[in-house]
Amino acid sequence: MVSQLKVNEIIKQSGSSISIGESGDTINLAGATYAAANNTPAFFATLSADTTISDDTVTKVAANTEVFDTDSCYDNSSNYRFTPDVAGKYYVFGYMQVNCSSGELTQSLLLFKKNGSTVSEAELNQVNSSGFRTGISNATIVDMNGSSDYVEMYAMGNVGSGTVSLKSDSGNKTCFGGYKIITWAVK
Repeated sequence: MVSQLKVNEIIKQSGSSISIGESGDTINLAGATYAAANNTPAFFATLSADTTISDDTVTKVAANTEVFDTDSCYDNSSNYRFTPDVAGKYYVFGYMQVNCSSGELTQSLLLFKKNGSTVSEAELNQVNSSGFRTGISNATIVDMNGSSDYVEMYAMGNVGSGTVSLKSDSGNKTCFGGYKIITWAVK
């Protein structure tokens, strides 16, 4: 038996969205069929403490404080990888604030690696004095297979002398996140 609902207008009762169907449902709108989707798995993680990294060395960012991880696909304790278990395109983003203790900060680099190979790189070249902090962000879209593909975030700072550190999560100074991009395709 087919049910029909005929109305002239749909208005949300509260909140800011209207849900139609559930993940996996098929929805027919004006003769076209769409597959319902959701934008998970998704995660967001930050550093729990300022972290010293080696000068002029690309280093994996150990974002160990999960703000959220919808499907437990981000490992915040050992390899700091996002390994989504659903195939699709993912928006991956990160931000780092790098500080130099002395010398001149001449270069900052924030990159993403998929399965160990660089897929996106953001670089900032400038000369700044001792104790300087700078921020850099990066974002990209990565196609993931939903089983073995993973994404990691790496950082690098280059100073003439002194130490380089990534600032911690007070104000989300260094963070890493990602989510599945929802696509609505006519079937």
